[in-house]
Amino acid sequence: MSLFNEHQLVGIVVDLAPVLSTTQVGQKATVAAFFAELLKCTSISHMRLTNTLVDSLLNGLLDSTLAVRLLCIRGLGNIPIGVPGLMERHASDLLAAMSNILQSKDYHEEEFMTEVTSTLSKILDQLSVNAIGPIYIEIAKEIRSFFEFKSTQVRATAFTVFGTLAKCGHGHSRASFMEQIHLNMVSLLLHLNEESEEKLAYIFALLSPSDYLRSIVHFQQRPGKSLLWFHSSHSS
Repeated sequence: MSLFNEHQLVGIVVDLAPVLSTTQVGQKATVAAFFAELLKCTSISHMRLTNTLVDSLLNGLLDSTLAVRLLCIRGLGNIPIGVPGLMERHASDLLAAMSNILQSKDYHEEEFMTEVTSTLSKILDQLSVNAIGPIYIEIAKEIRSFFEFKSTQVRATAFTVFGTLAKCGHGHSRASFMEQIHLNMVSLLLHLNEESEEKLAYIFALLSPSDYLRSIVHFQQRPGKSLLWFHSSHSS
C-alpha cells in the first residue's frame, strides 16, 4: 500500500466511523463489513487505525439490528488475525463487551451467538492470563448457560471457551476455577457421551488444557463409542 493510499484510507475510516451511529441500516452494515475486513490487514497497525476500528465495532454491538451486530462481532474476531500484537491493549474492552453479550437475553439469536462464542474463543486464546484478568470468572459463569444451547455449534464453541479459560486456573486463581469445574462437571460428563463426533472433539479439547480435569477423568475414544471413567482417588 502506497503512502498516498494510506493517507486516503485513514481519512476514509475517520469519515465513515460516524455512519455506525446513524439510522440507515444498509449504510451501517456496509461500514461494519468494511471495518471488519480492515482488521484482517496487518498494515493497519502502523496507520494508527486500530483504535478507531475497534471502538466503532464495539459501539456497533449496541445496534438494534442483528445484521449490524453480527458484522461487528465478526470484525472483532479478526483482531487476532490482523493485529494480534495489539490484542492486550484492547483486552479489557473486548472481554467486557463479550461478557455483557453473554449476560443479555436479547442477544441469543443462534447465528449471532455462534459468532460471539467463536470470537470469544479466538480472543481468549491470544491473551495472556494477566491480560484476561479477574473477568475470567464472570465469563466462566456466563458461558455455562450455553452448554445447553439449541445449536450444536454454539454448544461446542462454548465448551471450547471454557477450556481456554482453564489456563487462568492456576496459582491464586485455582480455587475459583476449580469451583467452576465442579459446578459444570455434570454437564460436561453428560455431553461427553453424546454421539456427535464434532462435539466429542471439542469437549476432548476442553479437557486437555486442565490439569485438574485430566487428573480425575480418563477419556478415550474407540470405534463406535467413547469410554469415560474416574480415578478412584477422586471418588466421593
